[in-house]
Amino acid sequence: MPERIGYAGSVAVVDGPTINFNSELQVGEYEKHTITVAPAGGKGTISLGSTADIQLIAVVSSLYNKDLTFTADPDKTDRPFNQPLVMAGGMFGIVDIAKVTAFTFTNKIPGSPAPDVTISVLIARTA
Repeated sequence: MPERIGYAGSVAVVDGPTINFNSELQVGEYEKHTITVAPAGGKGTISLGSTADIQLIAVVSSLYNKDLTFTADPDKTDRPFNQPLVMAGGMFGIVDIAKVTAFTFTNKIPGSPAPDVTISVLIARTA
């Protein structure tokens, strides 16, 4: 049975303009994955499975930091995971999601004690 997923947000410039968005997708299925990435270089991977039918990906973390990084495998380029990530619709034409097999996160956030980080990913697929 098809599922409906709503997503919304806003971007506001302090003392400036605001852009709001609110959208809904009808999808065939969705999956949610949650991992905890240990400190001191701990790693965690979330497999995307078949990417040809993805309509939406949302990735959030319990903590954002330049020392929390991710790769969009098979590309092994470390990128900072310092903000939430939401991709939907035509964005997948710009970012060739079909080549991505997994996201791998690495936690090098310093501290004493250094924190664990919890990452959640929601993937919505074609109806």
